[in-house]
Amino acid sequence: MLLAALTALSLGTAALPAGGPERTLVVFWGVGCPHCEAARPFVESLASEAPGLRVEWVEARADPAGRARLRAAAERLRLAPVGVPTFVVGDRALVGFERGVTEPALRALVGATGEEGAGAAASLRLPWVGAIEPAHVPLPLLTVVIGLLDGVNPCAMYVLVVLLGVLLHAGSRGRVVLYGAVFVAASGIV
Repeated sequence: MLLAALTALSLGTAALPAGGPERTLVVFWGVGCPHCEAARPFVESLASEAPGLRVEWVEARADPAGRARLRAAAERLRLAPVGVPTFVVGDRALVGFERGVTEPALRALVGATGEEGAGAAASLRLPWVGAIEPAHVPLPLLTVVIGLLDGVNPCAMYVLVVLLGVLLHAGSRGRVVLYGAVFVAASGIV
């Protein structure tokens, strides 16, 4: 599942091209594999979404020829470890399928053609924010936003409230300055 999520993030969620040259999605699957069975309806819907996409199903568990093809593809693409389902388009591959996680990566794999698809910036959908394109977000802005989000930390807020309570009952300005300085110094060190 982690591999599928990381692959989805690295490939992005690019839309399928409307036309273009015919390309083949080779699906290595195995009899009795629940992940393969879960992937089948999605792959069939991809075939209807993308004109020019040909899907080739290769059984790799029971069929020795299919297993040999899977091993050859794994060696050519330098995949290790390899299992079913494995999806191959040209010189790119995706191993594994988890419903709800792998679909964007598989859609991007099918939609990308050649090297321009591999490095193309894709939009990323974030909760409460919507779709963003990481290549178009300046690094200083990203740093400020992440810093602000990290600043809204319940633990830090609790410590600040306790500090304010202590400062209200400190009794002298010297103690207020001392407690405040210790808090600021400790926060800076951490």
